[in-house]
Amino acid sequence: MRHPLGVTRTSGPCHSRFDTALHFLDDRRLSSALRVRRPSARRTVAWRLTVEAGAWSWPPAARRYNALGQPWKTQATVRQMLDTVYGTGPGGLPGNDDLGTMSAWYVFSALGLYPQTPGSATMLLGTPLFPDALIGRAHGRDITIGAPDADAGHPYVDAVRVNGRTSDRSWTDASLVTRGGTLAFRLAEAPNYSWGTTTSGLPR
Repeated sequence: MRHPLGVTRTSGPCHSRFDTALHFLDDRRLSSALRVRRPSARRTVAWRLTVEAGAWSWPPAARRYNALGQPWKTQATVRQMLDTVYGTGPGGLPGNDDLGTMSAWYVFSALGLYPQTPGSATMLLGTPLFPDALIGRAHGRDITIGAPDADAGHPYVDAVRVNGRTSDRSWTDASLVTRGGTLAFRLAEAPNYSWGTTTSGLPR
């Protein structure tokens, strides 16, 4: 069965090979970017491939662990990108920010949200950087995000409540964006290997 994120949902060796390939891909891109966080006049081929071309592919790639039922890998990878690939000053954005792609990736990631597909109101969940955030909507209810333990030492999601109800899904349907609501995160120092892992609860 074809998954909306482009992942073929399988089990056994195929699932394992896809996970391994995705992890290797992320590691290669991250390691290349980290070597040149503050780009010098002499940019390496690895940097150009990672940033100039890879800028369009690694933002969504980091989220695909949610679709594999391994959201803790998304949480760790995204936090590493936020902490090391972005910064202040002339070299603070990793590559071409055409139409705000890379800036928007940071803003969504800092909020603990990311659109499942471009233009979609379905949101994949990550780890917020802030204890509290309010997204104002022009009409109706705002979106309130709470993560009291948000700090450098709590990069993982331990539990989530959507509109006051416990959720074991690493995503929210479109109603949060279209109608407003609340997201309450309980964060942790270590991964929760059971949250967001059930097959029936994977992003769809």
